[in-house]
Amino acid sequence: MITDDSQMIISQCIFSDIEIIGFGGNLLRFESNTQPTLSSVIAAITECQFTDINTQGDNEQRGGSAIYAEIGDQGQLSIIGPSEFINCVCNGGNAGALFAQLDSTGLLIIDGSVLFKECNSMVNSDNGGRGGSLYLDFTEDSTYNFSIGYQRYDISLSFIVRKRFFDLWENQ
Repeated sequence: MITDDSQMIISQCIFSDIEIIGFGGNLLRFESNTQPTLSSVIAAITECQFTDINTQGDNEQRGGSAIYAEIGDQGQLSIIGPSEFINCVCNGGNAGALFAQLDSTGLLIIDGSVLFKECNSMVNSDNGGRGGSLYLDFTEDSTYNFSIGYQRYDISLSFIVRKRFFDLWENQ
């Protein structure tokens, strides 16, 4: 687990045939210990392969069998290709491969040739099942910033995609 104001670079790694036993496990977990405000983790994952990774979601339906990330103000998670996520599955949590919670100016960048293939979030006891490969959870203080390829997205509450791909906080 990588926590609070950490920096990490993971490059040219192969993660394969991994079954995480227990509730709420992830292969890579970037987690904040400074709740309710998330910390400023900065991480880059470059030219990596994640293949056949299976896990269970946690008690809040958060998943991401390969990567779980809580990215706070000024934090950033970059996934740079060529990278692959193949057959990453989370049972009872949201996101088969990558779950990211973005707070304030926290940023997710996916750039280069990044493949998500046959990744699934499976419903288990009415939990999970949203965001097959990727699930983005924006906190109420988020600036809703993420980048896929050369396109940067600054989204509003009207940007809801099939299976609640993006979970946006709504002011009631």
